[in-house]
Amino acid sequence: SDSGSKTTATTCGRVEDFGMGTSVFQLHEEKLGCAVYLKASLMNHSCAPNVVFRFCGNYLTAKAVKCLDAGMEACNCYGPQVGRMKRAERQALLLEKYFFHCKCSACEGTDSHLQLRELAMDALACPRCKGPLRENGNGNGTSICFQCHSTTSQKDMKKLIDTREKARKLFSDAFENTSTVTQIQALLHCHSLQLSCIHLCNMELARTHDALARLYATQGDYASAIKHCEPSCASVCTAFGEDSIEGAHERHKLAQLLFNNNRYRDAATVAGKALEVYQIHCHSTATDGDSTSDECAELKEMIHI
Repeated sequence: SDSGSKTTATTCGRVEDFGMGTSVFQLHEEKLGCAVYLKASLMNHSCAPNVVFRFCGNYLTAKAVKCLDAGMEACNCYGPQVGRMKRAERQALLLEKYFFHCKCSACEGTDSHLQLRELAMDALACPRCKGPLRENGNGNGTSICFQCHSTTSQKDMKKLIDTREKARKLFSDAFENTSTVTQIQALLHCHSLQLSCIHLCNMELARTHDALARLYATQGDYASAIKHCEPSCASVCTAFGEDSIEGAHERHKLAQLLFNNNRYRDAATVAGKALEVYQIHCHSTATDGDSTSDECAELKEMIHI
């Protein structure tokens, strides 16, 4: 740990309720100040960090988010991170703010798993194997599949793009109607189109699943809500990482739905995974009334029922 003046950040987000307490959906941090921690500042950056920084009073603590082998370098993230920004955005921001070209495994493409995570979050799907497509780079409008390495023609790419646009319009128009049943029907149509054109880990598909899960939950149809929350959870964990706070929030929602559907053992298993990540990312001295403290208390309750 390292002592010094505290850097303060607050977590903000839109809050929903799945029927058992509150569940936080979209979170972000707002920086309110900065400080210099001499020892911590010696740590290098990675866009796929293996440690996270957390504050406890005026002390900064580094926690490993995965197993570190002897001699492995511990790397923090300076802000731009896989899953939250594309490579070009990360490179530009790091160069602008910290004056270096990042050569971490995520940016250099030496880790195929990280490549897949970054590509899949907004990828169209290969017509042959449903793997994620990436631009050919030759300017002719074709794409190559990351999985089977086949080429998708310009004509087929246009079909995929047109279908994606139809799905996007269906999603945005769905909420213009106040009827939950009508909203669900529109989103199911949107979901069907998305399955034909975008990758299963695409965040647009995850967003549709999430919206359907929320609507079914408001009707008390927890079985249908779980059916859509599970793939949403899997997509978020793929895009942001199994040890990410985003993945923990998705697992928290899924645990709530499982609990409400009387699947207590499954709820306890999922809640345990979410709690493990919360305890890595959040300091252990959270005060009563703190949102993360409340979430951890709820998860512990589900685990021990």
